[in-house]
Amino acid sequence: TTPSFSPTSKKWYLTNDLGYIDIHSKLYFCGRNTDTIRTGGETVYAPEVEHVLSRFSDLVNECIVFGLEDEYYGEVVSVAIVPTQS
Repeated sequence: TTPSFSPTSKKWYLTNDLGYIDIHSKLYFCGRNTDTIRTGGETVYAPEVEHVLSRFSDLVNECIVFGLEDEYYGEVVSVAIVPTQS
């Protein structure tokens, strides 16, 4: 994995996602290095959260759950969602 740029903080951070860019510059997500997020002493499994969110197919077309570093909790559970088109 390589660090990713965060446009909001203007910093790079490691997402642990695995993927590639094809010859047409299209980005493909293939998986992740680790599926666990440690937050406040608890372990959250990203695929389980994604599975729950996928049940809302009328609202969520695609989603990915990941941890972001947090000074207090260690990591916080975060999600990027592609909404379903109306």
